Amino acid sequence: MSVLIKSNKMSEVSGALANLSGIVSVQDIIDTILQISNLKSATLESMKSDPYDSDCNLMPISDIYIDMSYQRRVRLRLIMQKLKSLRGYDPIIAGAIDVAIRPNGEHYAWDGLRRAIMAGLCGLTEISVSTYRHPMLTLNSDCVKNEAEKFKIRNADSEKMKPEEIFKSMVAYHHPESMDLLKVLKNADLDVEGLNPKGKVLGGFRELQNNFNLRKEALTEMEIVTASQIIQHVYPKETNVSVYLLCGFAWLLHVNEKVDTSYSEQELTESFQSYVQTNQKQTSLTNRRLGAKQRESVAYMIAKKVLRDKNGLIENIGLDDDDIEFIEDSI
Repeated sequence: MSVLIKSNKMSEVSGALANLSGIVSVQDIIDTILQISNLKSATLESMKSDPYDSDCNLMPISDIYIDMSYQRRVRLRLIMQKLKSLRGYDPIIAGAIDVAIRPNGEHYAWDGLRRAIMAGLCGLTEISVSTYRHPMLTLNSDCVKNEAEKFKIRNADSEKMKPEEIFKSMVAYHHPESMDLLKVLKNADLDVEGLNPKGKVLGGFRELQNNFNLRKEALTEMEIVTASQIIQHVYPKETNVSVYLLCGFAWLLHVNEKVDTSYSEQELTESFQSYVQTNQKQTSLTNRRLGAKQRESVAYMIAKKVLRDKNGLIENIGLDDDDIEFIEDSI
């Protein structure tokens, strides 16, 4: 038996599984989970699983691998909740998982990881598979792209996936716009779904993705990077960077370039540092957002509360009098 982390604590095992990267054996995931104290006696012993029919195309679970470059994070508590709600693993309901066979002969489940884990936890050593064989001369990198694209299409269309999870799979098959945004994230020292593990976690994602992909008045790489650098500098103890603060500040930088008397980067940083001394949470600038004008309303809060603007930023941020009145009434 091989385990990914030696621990019998649910919290430690859950944390390790949520941060898997690279190539991982499905059996190693199962064995790691089975270490947890009292898991068998408290939960799994009450779970039932009928065997697969003999005419199914079965494959040993121990022969199956996962490529975490495009897979969603393994969330153990969600898997256990699913098992409890179904009272075990039902092979008929689960159906076959999808496995790609790469030229080196290794088997990769490109869809069905959670089902494979649940089957193993309920005592099955084999699982029904639907196989696809990559052409013999296919490079491993192209195998990953092919599987990632299939994974994205299958899961984005059939069940709700987080924007971050879709983005991760699109990066794996080198989707052009996603690769451009990944470059921005890396330059901004920000991490989404473990794609830039040395960066600070971006709290939220869709708002940045939407603003970066706009055809008109999109946020630029320089604006995003500068905003991230200043935010991380003035909020060193925060565990993440709010996507709303990031986009609002980047929009303010965008507007700042257009006013006659603009603020220097040093002035912006010093004003933020002074503000943070008495308002230590990022939410103090993001909790008055307007649904249709998220970045503009956060930029307004920064201009008013951080800069105490008299240089014309507020007038050019993109809010009308009714918008400003609504924000002011909610403060």
